[in-house]
Amino acid sequence: MGEQTLAATKIVGTHVENWEGENLGTITDVMINKYHGEVAYLVLSYPGDYGVQYPNKRFAIPFESIARRKLPDGTCEYLLNVEPEFLEALPGFNRDAMPDFADERFTSVLKDFYKDVRVDIHA
Repeated sequence: MGEQTLAATKIVGTHVENWEGENLGTITDVMINKYHGEVAYLVLSYPGDYGVQYPNKRFAIPFESIARRKLPDGTCEYLLNVEPEFLEALPGFNRDAMPDFADERFTSVLKDFYKDVRVDIHA
């Protein structure tokens, strides 16, 4: 398997941090659009406390908004160029109540949030 093709099992469980090295959580799911045959979103579990409303808060991360970096030991991690405050403002969902990732209203809100997120880790 080449660098352009990734197994979902290699993505789920991967650590995510931002450019400053702050922990942003772990990828818990890969959501695939069955009609288009492509990754719709990665689901990120952020290690924050959001109270009773979100005991298991998750976030949808567009795959194109996240960078992948190979570590010296051969494993990989993902980099998301946002601050923790970005995730706190981002609409989330409970682990047990995943949104409809095909809902255009949902995807429109996410695209608006991520429109300025850069993925070039060499910039």
